[in-house]
Amino acid sequence: MSEIKQIKILYMEDDAGLAGLIKDKLAEDGYDVDIAEDGDKGLAMLDGNTYDLLLLDNKMPGKDGLEVIKTLNSKNKSLPKIMITGSGDESVAVKAMKLGVNDYVIKDVQGRYIELLSVVIENVLESYQLFVKKTKVEDSIKLLEKEKDAILNNISELVIYINKNLVVIWANQAAGELTGMSTKDFIGNKCHEILNSSKEPCENCPVFEILITNSPKRVDIESPDGRVWSVNCSLELDDDGEIERIVEVRHEVTIEKIAEKSLLESKKMFQMLTENAKDFIYRYQLSPSKGFEYVSPSITDVTGYTQDEFYSNSEMIFNIVHPDEKSVMEQNIEKPDQFNKLFTIHWVKKNGEKILIEQRIAPIFDEEENVMAIVGIARDVSDRKDGNI
Repeated sequence: MSEIKQIKILYMEDDAGLAGLIKDKLAEDGYDVDIAEDGDKGLAMLDGNTYDLLLLDNKMPGKDGLEVIKTLNSKNKSLPKIMITGSGDESVAVKAMKLGVNDYVIKDVQGRYIELLSVVIENVLESYQLFVKKTKVEDSIKLLEKEKDAILNNISELVIYINKNLVVIWANQAAGELTGMSTKDFIGNKCHEILNSSKEPCENCPVFEILITNSPKRVDIESPDGRVWSVNCSLELDDDGEIERIVEVRHEVTIEKIAEKSLLESKKMFQMLTENAKDFIYRYQLSPSKGFEYVSPSITDVTGYTQDEFYSNSEMIFNIVHPDEKSVMEQNIEKPDQFNKLFTIHWVKKNGEKILIEQRIAPIFDEEENVMAIVGIARDVSDRKDGNI
């Protein structure tokens, strides 16, 4: 079991008899006391030793008690301090408290103050420990705030903190760069007034839903200038679980939305063409897993099999081929030099009828230039006498 640390006190007192009396009394109460007969010697002892508390008289040769405290303040030396003053010197005690002394004791003729010293010391030490803990917590919070600011001010996304009334509490540098405003000018204004130049909240503002569901929310918002923003909102709760503030992170997705719209229009056009074409068109994925991603409706007219039968069977691309010619199909899929070349092959319809198919296969590559899928265009050319082109 570890021993309890003994509290070490430095007592500055020029009256040797009084100093000895108080030292003995405090020793009875478990304190270890060193004596300095004047302020200068006491400061020297503080520089060379570690003490848990300073007890000092005001009237001493050389530096008096107030001067000692001023010197310690100039050195940023922090430790709990108790001033002992004579009766009638209460104004000195007030000055000492303003300089940072934690408490004071006034001498009385009967010496009763000596009996009270241990209680005062105990209270001061307890209060000082709480103060130190609070200061450490506050310093940690300040450090975390600085780290947060450093991180959020160096990302390209717009980040703002708002309250439940949509009033901005904090904004990062990206928000200022977007609007041409100082981030300090954001504070106290409503987010939609600054970001959307509107007196009314955004039509699909996610904050209102968050206040009801207490869950994060993401939406796309279009600003008056036609730009599109992906807006992610999340909550920060207080110790009671109540919403303290809302974090809103925005990044522009205008280009992505334009591309997405163009792709959708292209897909619609492609689907319109394929679904009205007599030729059979399909897209077959090779990795990471195999299977049909698309087959045109004309496949049923050509083979007798439904679209669902192709989607549900990844091997249908080979199963439909005549057994004697499966190697031909495999060769046209697996060998790059065969891509985009027209070839003929026999398929077997669902009713067992053998038909001649002419088709061309084109590859689709991933970012690493590996073939990830193929697109095939096939037509029934059974009316030809043989498989020659």
